Amino acid sequence: MKTNKLHPHTTVGAVTLNVADLEKLTAFYHEVIGLQILTRRQDQTKLGSAGIKLLTLRHLSEGQPNKLAAPGLYHLALRLPSRADLGHWLRHYEQIGAPHWQGASDHGVSEALYLSDPEGNGIEIEWDKPTAQWPRQPDGSIEMYSIALNLSDLKASAPPAPWTGLPPATDMGHIHLKVSDLAAARHFYVDLLGFDTVSAFDTALFISVNNYHHHLGLNTWHSRGASTRPANAYGLQQATLIFPDTAERAAVIDRLQANGWSVDTSATTPTVADPAGNRLALEIAGRGEAQLL
Repeated sequence: MKTNKLHPHTTVGAVTLNVADLEKLTAFYHEVIGLQILTRRQDQTKLGSAGIKLLTLRHLSEGQPNKLAAPGLYHLALRLPSRADLGHWLRHYEQIGAPHWQGASDHGVSEALYLSDPEGNGIEIEWDKPTAQWPRQPDGSIEMYSIALNLSDLKASAPPAPWTGLPPATDMGHIHLKVSDLAAARHFYVDLLGFDTVSAFDTALFISVNNYHHHLGLNTWHSRGASTRPANAYGLQQATLIFPDTAERAAVIDRLQANGWSVDTSATTPTVADPAGNRLALEIAGRGEAQLL
């Protein structure tokens, strides 16, 4: 029986990307996606919503290519408060030509729009349906699926007012990572960190806390057997797990270190790499701006 369990208020937070063209990516996430620019300097931009950091872009000179068949970010998922907000964003996005469009799905628990940024980093813009509407298996567990999403109907839900950016309540709904070995990832994220398994497949795993549909997705669709992600690659620099207090974070760090994992505690925010080399920042709620990511 699993004994390690994350506190129900644990969640995911900001993603940091290594980028080749900081100016271009800053403009994309501000003008196309609709995030606010919180701080900007020569080598870094922080963006978010209502003053909460959701994304950091770090300029990296001469980094290694962000390969599809390598561990890293599959997509980050920005969660909007309502269906009307998602329709409003879609209408804006179509009006500017829908750059880097990938597709759309109704997942039962959510409706999601998929695209990438100009450097190939995956993005999902989504809203969660009310929990009472989430489909369930006979045993009560959450069921997720992918069916076609009616985009015309979604746009019809949007208010007539001009789009002025993402709504203030936008947050990081989940983070989906590419890993090289799903069994190793399961051991790290479920057995050691303490996430609960929501859905498990041969090539993908969806995990959460507090009965959410998923805070993290993990897959080997393109990256099975790939080498560990190098620190100087373009794309994912780190993702963030947010703990409710120092005691909860300390318990996780103790578990990791007791099982032979190296946790870097030299900076304000400790970090650890998963078995595929995807780095995680271990933050405390309310302290996200304490460290210059």
